[in-house]
Amino acid sequence: MPWWMTLYVVFFVLILISNTILHIKYKAKKKILIYEIFSALYLLTMIFAYWYPPVFELLNVYSIIPFFIILGIDFYFSIWGKLEDIGFREIPDLGKKELDTAKAFSLIIASPAYIISILVIMYIIKI
Repeated sequence: MPWWMTLYVVFFVLILISNTILHIKYKAKKKILIYEIFSALYLLTMIFAYWYPPVFELLNVYSIIPFFIILGIDFYFSIWGKLEDIGFREIPDLGKKELDTAKAFSLIIASPAYIISILVIMYIIKI
């Protein structure tokens, strides 16, 4: 794995940790927290599968299904999602502009992971 991707993975993990802390602090729905952790771990697995053949060999056609579920949920939350959907009981004071910025930032940060996941999926189905 190149050094710049290693930096990205470290940054991605730090974002995951900060999101987990925010979910706990603002008492978000537990199923959303579980989803956040699962989706991040899945995307990290796909990143490692791209650069490490032993990890790639563990994947099969069924391992691409979660990608489309994650993509759909992330797309929904990025376009139509509200803080109430996430279930924050103590909603932070965010305006529409700040919330839209946070959504865009989230998509930008996850984009490399999505792209690499698509490449891995293409290898799995041999396109």
